[in-house]
Amino acid sequence: MKAIILAAGYGTRLFPITINRPKSLLKINGKPLINFTIENLEKINDLDNIYIVTNKLFLNDFLAWKETLNCKKQIDIICNDTNKPDEKFTSMMNALLVIKQKNINDDCIITASDGVCSLDTPQLVKQFYETNNSYVTIYDISKNLKLKAVGSVILDAAGNITEFIEKPNEIKSSKASIAFNIFTKNDLKKIEEYVNENHSGDAPGYFLEWLYKKSVLKTFELNGTWFDIANNDQFLSANIQLSNKNLTTEPNVGWETSLALGKNYISEYAFIKNSILENCYIFENTIIKNSRLTNCVIGPDSKISSIQLSSSTLGPKTIINGEQF
Repeated sequence: MKAIILAAGYGTRLFPITINRPKSLLKINGKPLINFTIENLEKINDLDNIYIVTNKLFLNDFLAWKETLNCKKQIDIICNDTNKPDEKFTSMMNALLVIKQKNINDDCIITASDGVCSLDTPQLVKQFYETNNSYVTIYDISKNLKLKAVGSVILDAAGNITEFIEKPNEIKSSKASIAFNIFTKNDLKKIEEYVNENHSGDAPGYFLEWLYKKSVLKTFELNGTWFDIANNDQFLSANIQLSNKNLTTEPNVGWETSLALGKNYISEYAFIKNSILENCYIFENTIIKNSRLTNCVIGPDSKISSIQLSSSTLGPKTIINGEQF
């Protein structure tokens, strides 16, 4: 069995914090997003290769990240040679690039790189082998009413998909696809047919919306917690909910006469002085003085002084108040 991780997007919905870094390498409570996916894949004994497809802009970031990773599976990083958002491939174009380049003719997992969950992948694979049908992992979104842009799934009594609507205007079902899918060899071959029909939808769910009419798609429900990091609010929310400390700091953080309320994450070489932070995420090399920040994400290399700020996201190298540093 093989796995393809789709990590070739440009993270535009998380701008400005993803202007200079891939979304998949943003840290959730200290761990890069993509590591959660890797950990789910590592549980599968029959999986031998993991292929990560990215773009040329972020290729070096992924190569550097790979050097820090301790993974028992073979990982290859594939570049699609795009440099900017208006050049990007759809998800299935990226998947097909990997399939052809690596000549994949096995059962294959295709997954997004921006979901955070702990999935019982051995049980999922066991059911896949027992039925020899493709499987779509689903989640009950009634557990998280903030999730809107999802693939809505309607099932029959046997758990087979009878209707799939990607990003519906009206949610018809509490069951939603979380973009962690296993395809049989035969269904994997249909990706080329789908791509050749020039479908424009970017998300992997558009392929499922097309495929369920041609093949039996069974479902496997995630019973735990799932975070879909689709925007800055969800990024901050995941960090808050997955942390068990008021203050989590990376190495070389300066913290002087300041107060941490709620759950806060401070990246390396940041310096916080005479300030109150509540439920904030502070990126590296940022200086904050004499301020109160609530529910804020502050981009790297920023300098913030003498302000009160709430529910805001600031990009890299933001300077507010003009104090001399």
